[in-house]
Amino acid sequence: MDDINWDRDFALEQAGGDEDLLKELLTLFTGTLRTNRIKMEEALADCDFSQVARAAHSIKGSASSLGFAQIAEIANAVEGEARLDAAAGAPEFLARLRRLEDALPDLA
Repeated sequence: MDDINWDRDFALEQAGGDEDLLKELLTLFTGTLRTNRIKMEEALADCDFSQVARAAHSIKGSASSLGFAQIAEIANAVEGEARLDAAAGAPEFLARLRRLEDALPDLA
């Protein structure tokens, strides 16, 4: 989990200090993360770089708002690559997303 580097204090601040709200936000994030990861995997298989960019953009925003800065930074890089019809960084990014998905239930 060390490559995820979650800033829990920032996320809790975003939730107004409400632990229950933070748990709810993490649950929502888990679902949207999984959905966007699957979209990205399918888009990569189809070489649909515009869809890769859209999925990465969505991940970037939600990760940023919940204190997953490194995930947001990598999503930004993948989004930029995809806008240039490339996705060299996408496979490692997808691996990180899978690790994050696995770890999310334990974070709250």
